[in-house]
Amino acid sequence: MKICRESKWQLAASKRDAGPRAFTLFELLTVMTIIGILAAIGLGSMRYAQNAAATGKTRALLKTVELALEKYHQQNGQYPSLSVAGSTLNSFNSGGAWLLYQIITGDGNDASGGSSVSDGNISALETPLLEGVFSGKSDKFNYVEQDDAGKYVLVDGWGNPLQYHRADEAGYSARNGTYDLWSYATEEDGVIGGEQKWLKNW
Repeated sequence: MKICRESKWQLAASKRDAGPRAFTLFELLTVMTIIGILAAIGLGSMRYAQNAAATGKTRALLKTVELALEKYHQQNGQYPSLSVAGSTLNSFNSGGAWLLYQIITGDGNDASGGSSVSDGNISALETPLLEGVFSGKSDKFNYVEQDDAGKYVLVDGWGNPLQYHRADEAGYSARNGTYDLWSYATEEDGVIGGEQKWLKNW
């Protein structure tokens, strides 16, 4: 009996000394699947939050631009119109955003046929259409970028140029009788889908 008890003790000790048991392939796959699901949920939530923030920023900017356009109309009897061809930013046409930047900030006027080119700074000689729209460099950085040709343009919450057309512009089919103003929102790389995704004034 003594020999039997010792052999049991030796068997238990040898199991302990063998080290930790390795994971099976099934257990590893299960853990990896759970991690993948949690990562997908986390990334989805982050993307949703980013889009919600970009949407809020863009809606606020569109309201500001609409206010500026009505003030411009009161002063000039018409809405502004792009006189020369625009360029692109992120594959989207940036002509309207270039025009809007200039009329709101007073930084240049060549988008509407003048001779003054934007330099990215609002000097004492330039008269903004709306005072204090960009009260500091951080505000301006959030709403203004340079397009592929180096022109300063207003951008939405996704960094794409705002879109603007006066209703009577040649070759343009207007939705409104005055002007159309919109953001392509979550559209990317110039791939334009259905209008239901856009943030727009119609």
